[in-house]
Amino acid sequence: MYYLKYRPKDFSKLFGLEDVAAALKNALKKNQVAHAYIFTGPKGSGKTTTARILAKTLNCENPKGEEPCNECGHCRAVNEGRFLDLIEIDGASHRGIDDIRQLREKIKLAPTAGKAKVYIIDEVHMLTAEAFNALLKTLEEPPAHAYFILATTELQKIPETIKSRCQILHFKRGKKEDLAKKLELICREEGVQVSPSDIEKIISLSEGGFRNAETLLEQVVVGGLDLSRADFSVADFTENLVGNDRRGALEYLNRIFEDGENLSVFSQRLILYLRSLLLILGGVGAEVLAVDEESYKRMSRQAQSLGRERLIFALTKFLAAADLGRFAPIPSLPLELAVFDICAETGAVPSDRAESKEIPADLLEPSGGKIKKEEIPESKKSAPQQEGDLTLEEITAKWESVLKEIRPFNHSLEALLRSARPKETEGGKNLVVEVFYKFHKDRLSEPRNREIVEKVFDSVFGPGAKVSFILGEKKVPLRETEPERGNEDIVTAALEAFGS
Repeated sequence: MYYLKYRPKDFSKLFGLEDVAAALKNALKKNQVAHAYIFTGPKGSGKTTTARILAKTLNCENPKGEEPCNECGHCRAVNEGRFLDLIEIDGASHRGIDDIRQLREKIKLAPTAGKAKVYIIDEVHMLTAEAFNALLKTLEEPPAHAYFILATTELQKIPETIKSRCQILHFKRGKKEDLAKKLELICREEGVQVSPSDIEKIISLSEGGFRNAETLLEQVVVGGLDLSRADFSVADFTENLVGNDRRGALEYLNRIFEDGENLSVFSQRLILYLRSLLLILGGVGAEVLAVDEESYKRMSRQAQSLGRERLIFALTKFLAAADLGRFAPIPSLPLELAVFDICAETGAVPSDRAESKEIPADLLEPSGGKIKKEEIPESKKSAPQQEGDLTLEEITAKWESVLKEIRPFNHSLEALLRSARPKETEGGKNLVVEVFYKFHKDRLSEPRNREIVEKVFDSVFGPGAKVSFILGEKKVPLRETEPERGNEDIVTAALEAFGS
């Protein structure tokens, strides 16, 4: 793995962490290294790597000033992951009070081989409150040979009592130029050529993480990753929002979902991108956002087109979608609902259905509240179809279109309608839909579901269409030889709707 093979082995190789390196080297020079540090910053920013370099320098047999020699037995042991006096603990899996108690017992023992025992606790914010209390006792009176380095991505979750006993060093996301230097170094060492445009894409996708960038580079060089497919660009997705292209945004989400993209990661990237657009409206420049001039021009255009109020609205909706996405039975659904809500906010829809109207996404949530029906302007209350009435033949011919329009709102509602059929029209504008199970009729007749169906009818057939549901003759039961039971209707309906 490139991120392991090219992991920095001394402070001078820490790209973009000059401030951190200078602080630690100064402490080493003055022989005033703190017994407890908190390294805080985003993932992949070099926290664990820097901790290992500090541990190696403290134990180096022949240090070169404030740098490890990387040649002595202790340095080689640390580099190879076999140095007994460097103890790395995963705070996520060793988070209980018993784990910290064991640490407190072992820390009293003198170093096995080196001059100092160094404990690196990764993701330390995952420790329980009891474990933090136990750790506090050790940090208050640590043995002279013991050093603690607590690494975290969420500094705010660490108790103040712990923070007050540690020196805190902040690790930042990698700057574009530092990431580029590191990737170019790896390419030279590996004897491979990667185009500048691909380097730019890797940096963009890495979100400022060196480990992310190195892993992506390896996927390109070794695995033949096609970056044009890997780059599900949040900038391209945002173009759909700028152009009020609801259909394009939904199709984009569907494509990345089918291609196996992690929608949680995509949501985070999208939120960060929209935040950058908001910062641009606040006057933040390209150098702060670490983007090239071409990208900055595009982002500025998008920011101005969306405007402050709509950007804030979109951020709010996508933040909620990212939170809901962890529990949604259909991972893409929260994002899809956000798209509907954001497009509905401006009243704009795709050009091929300019007369259609949407239901705001909050009306689709099972809040138990009463759905408010949108009023149709008087100018649009014309006959649905060229001054003529709806015919059963026309509705039947477009029934598949109705089902496709229903799906983004509610997948299960689409499934229920697939097992129903248009039966007749009343007065030219009202459609009677025949269903074959009481469970279906009850669900479809709910105000919320009826509202969705009528809105889709407005989209497909024109404003003013109404719908009602009747219970038709039941199909043959699953078990003709058995008497019908109360729950069988539900079971049969489910099998019919979702496929037996």
